[in-house]
Amino acid sequence: MKKLVFSLLAMSFACSSTYAQNTFPASGSAGIGTTNPTVGALQINAPDKTVSSAIAIRQSNNPAYGFDLALDQLVDGKGYIYGVSNNTKTSLIEFDRTASVVRLPNLALGTGTPAGRFDIAALSGGQHSTGIIHSSGSQAWGHTLILATDAANGDDARLLFSYRNKAKQWGIGGQYSSTRFSIWEDCGDGFIGSTYGAERLTVASGGNVGIATSTPISLFQVDGGQAKACIGDAGGADLKYGTSYLGFNAGRSGSNWTINGDNVHNGAGVIYSTIEGEILFAPIGSTAGSDKTLTDANIASAINFKITPTGTYAKKITVQTTGFPDYVFKPTYKLRPLSEVKTYIDQNQHLPEVPAAATVEKEGMDIAEMNKLLLKKVEELTLYLVQQNGRLDEQQKLLKEQQQQIKKLTDQGQHARK
Repeated sequence: MKKLVFSLLAMSFACSSTYAQNTFPASGSAGIGTTNPTVGALQINAPDKTVSSAIAIRQSNNPAYGFDLALDQLVDGKGYIYGVSNNTKTSLIEFDRTASVVRLPNLALGTGTPAGRFDIAALSGGQHSTGIIHSSGSQAWGHTLILATDAANGDDARLLFSYRNKAKQWGIGGQYSSTRFSIWEDCGDGFIGSTYGAERLTVASGGNVGIATSTPISLFQVDGGQAKACIGDAGGADLKYGTSYLGFNAGRSGSNWTINGDNVHNGAGVIYSTIEGEILFAPIGSTAGSDKTLTDANIASAINFKITPTGTYAKKITVQTTGFPDYVFKPTYKLRPLSEVKTYIDQNQHLPEVPAAATVEKEGMDIAEMNKLLLKKVEELTLYLVQQNGRLDEQQKLLKEQQQQIKKLTDQGQHARK
């Protein structure tokens, strides 16, 4: 009997030594899975590699549901927080000491169910930013936030902005299978760039671009009141089916043109091209202080200069110049003798001082200088005619005197015969 009691005590002691791995002293560190805790107020050691959860928090009425805290017994420095549903574990948070990261499959801040990997709800009150990202200022290339796509081809990274209760949205970022940077809006509202509410850049739903205007009427419009400049379509029969135009204080919408008055009597101008390759210029007079609306026909009637593939045409050209040849009529001017002019023409086949045809064909000519030269030749020709007229007057006078002498002699002869 004594041997049996001794044997049972020995077995009890052995079992206690093997399985009693917990310690909860009145003071000092407590241990679970260890009787010799050395770190922290509570040290938990998983018994072996087959037990993955060090702490299990389960529902009292259904322990198949809850949360587990576990260590990765095979990889040093990894731990997990699992969600447990019907004894099936799903990783909610992964701790990786070696990589110094915490990994989460989805994260929601201020909202119940995240719509993406990361979902932040706005604070109440409407006066707070939803999120703020701070940088040290020493990051590479100034990057505070990087969006990246891992695939070599496909839909590149972009930011999507959803508004009006997610009924409308636009995005900014990469474009599918290209290296271009793009901006999208899918509700036909266009987008603007502003400074404290003042719209500075607008892209309208139809594609019109405006600077300093929220309602560009042309493909491109810079609007500073009377300092407006526009680029747009100049189609239409009244404009000879123009292709495009450049308007100075003139913008076209449909077949109507708007000229800004701004109460300072501003004029305007339009340059446009046609399908025939013509470039036409239409200056527009004062607006008389108020805005003016013109039609395509009004613009066409204002054209006074055009360049075509075959030449240049103008209603009126004024050339400002100096050195007009009035000096030809001064008494000191030496007029070439006509005999000298004839000799020069015989030798060169053109007038003195006038460039040869080959020279003009090669180098062109200065219109102002050519007009002065032509006027000089006309003035010289006038002097030749004046000189010739003087000689004719002398000849007429001499001829008249001779006729009078002949008549006198004739009368005397007739009288003598009688």
